[in-house]
Amino acid sequence: MGWWLQVIGMILALLGFLISPAENIFQSGKVFITNLFLGNLSQTHSGSGDNVAGDKIVNVTRVPFSQKQSIKTLPPGLGGIDYLNLDNVAILKHYFPSSSAKVTLLLDVVPTTLPDEHNKNSILEGAQYYNQSSETKYVFDKEKNNRHEIFVGGRNFIVSLLKIHELNIPNVPGALEYEFGISER
Repeated sequence: MGWWLQVIGMILALLGFLISPAENIFQSGKVFITNLFLGNLSQTHSGSGDNVAGDKIVNVTRVPFSQKQSIKTLPPGLGGIDYLNLDNVAILKHYFPSSSAKVTLLLDVVPTTLPDEHNKNSILEGAQYYNQSSETKYVFDKEKNNRHEIFVGGRNFIVSLLKIHELNIPNVPGALEYEFGISER
């Protein structure tokens, strides 16, 4: 009883196939028609991505990375941050020696964070250790080495030390902020 619905479906599908513009069907892959005699008309597109039939135009435009970031030598609970993020491609981590005249950064270290300790005389937050012997070091200072080009992940980042200034936070002596401009070439 339902065989005539299959025949009408096949005819409509075949007409749609024949009327479709060739560039939509064949642009990005091949179309195979199988099981025509069994009443099953199936189209299989082979290709890659979401644009197999060529009916969508995909434009990918990447804007070069540009951002200001700061390193603050404070405990995490007071808003401290000890790294720069190079557009999720790499990390520059604060390291020593650093002072009010210069700062050292390590490229892509993976630190192990120690648990915070609180007792009645002191609080220890954000303590970390890591192996820095195999990492690349960049030393920035106010005078001559305030800019470095860093090639990582197939991209070229320009990292510039803009200024170093002391933070006035009660009970936190020697807290510094290193301000950086990061751009991509």
